Amino acid sequence: MANLSEAKAQFAGAGGCGHATTGPASGAVARPRASTPDHTPGRTLDYSGQKKPVDLVHLAKQSHGDRALEEEVLSLFLGQSDLYVERLSKASAADDRRMAAHALRGSALAIGAWEVARLSKAIELSSADPTNPVEMAGLSECVESTKSYIRSLLA
Repeated sequence: MANLSEAKAQFAGAGGCGHATTGPASGAVARPRASTPDHTPGRTLDYSGQKKPVDLVHLAKQSHGDRALEEEVLSLFLGQSDLYVERLSKASAADDRRMAAHALRGSALAIGAWEVARLSKAIELSSADPTNPVEMAGLSECVESTKSYIRSLLA
C-alpha cells in the first residue's frame, strides 16, 4: 500500500491537517484550502494532474494515520457500495431510492470519494421517479472506477 504511505507524506507536508503552508522556516500562518459548497476539498489531483477517485489525504486525516483502519474502511466501501448501488437500482419507491443514495453518499464521504458522493447526492435530491437511467449509469461507472482504484491500493 505504497500509495497510502505517499498520501500520509503529502498530508504531513501540507501542514499536518490538509492546509497549505509556505514552509516551516517562513513563519507563515496556515490557510485552509478552498472547499466546495459540499464541504469537500476542491482538488484531489495526483502528481500527474489526474483526478483520483479517493482523496488519500482526507482518508489519512479520518483515520488519524492508522493504516489498518484505512484498509478496513476502504474494504468496507468495496462491499457496501455494491449493495447500495443494487438497492438504488431496484428501488421502486422514492424514499427507498433516497435512503440508498444517502447511504452511498455517506460511505463515499467517509473515504473521500468526492465524485461518488456528488453523484449520489444528485440522485438523493432528485425528484425523478424512477431514478434517471443516465444518472444511474454514471453513478455505477464512478463507483466501479473508485472500487478499482481502491483494489489497487489494497493490493
